[in-house]
Amino acid sequence: MRMKGVTFVAIYLADIKDCKKKGTSLRTYTLYVPEGMHWTGGAHMRVALYEGLSPELAQKIKKADKEIRCALLAGITEADFDPAFTRTFSISTRECDNAIVFSTRIAAEPSLFKKTLGEYQVGDGIFILTSATHLHVPPKGPIVALTMGVGLSSLHAFIRDLLEAGGDGPILSLNVAEPLEELTELEVHDERVRYMYKNNRYSFEQAVKKLMEDRVLVEQGRFIVIGGHRFMKEWIAFLEDNGVAQDRIFLDRPDEQRAIYIK
Repeated sequence: MRMKGVTFVAIYLADIKDCKKKGTSLRTYTLYVPEGMHWTGGAHMRVALYEGLSPELAQKIKKADKEIRCALLAGITEADFDPAFTRTFSISTRECDNAIVFSTRIAAEPSLFKKTLGEYQVGDGIFILTSATHLHVPPKGPIVALTMGVGLSSLHAFIRDLLEAGGDGPILSLNVAEPLEELTELEVHDERVRYMYKNNRYSFEQAVKKLMEDRVLVEQGRFIVIGGHRFMKEWIAFLEDNGVAQDRIFLDRPDEQRAIYIK
């Protein structure tokens, strides 16, 4: 059922259907699904903004009708975009949801990309350069997911895929972040799934240590780690030091990158 390491290389242009703003920084964007785009639960996508193209090409695409726009998109590649206007986001929905949803934080002093994205409105278009998934987890047996912040968003769709593939759980999602509405509204409501939110590193660490006291879970469970580079390095090392076998640790990274995180 899962498509391990699948990457789609066609460039799509997706219009913004909705943008929710919560608190001072968190935003959740909903995009219309471009015709022909496919992905699986847990996928991420590399997106780009119009500002990353030459002004001439950007204007051509904006003004073109559907047929000409498709031809223009077929003639460009990721290399045509300024990297400063590209970014990777997790997709928190599945194809059957008929929408592409992703969340991000736009701080008071954002990067050039996020400052520009923050000015986009409903109806504006965002380019999707690639989409891929590298998570490949057998559905049977207990699963623990360790995530940080909006890294949780990709797990919502992934968990739904696991359950439909015959997963019997239990599945525990342990996230270090405030329990923000955008992170909880897509939770999978199933007796096999439980979510825990910790609002600081210390309480998160204590929760993980408590899990390590369950030796059956340590020996038989599968552990998914999703987050930034430092988060992944720290908690993968912690799992290994506490007896979790390497083949029971799963990352949303290409296989060739496992050596960066796994000892």
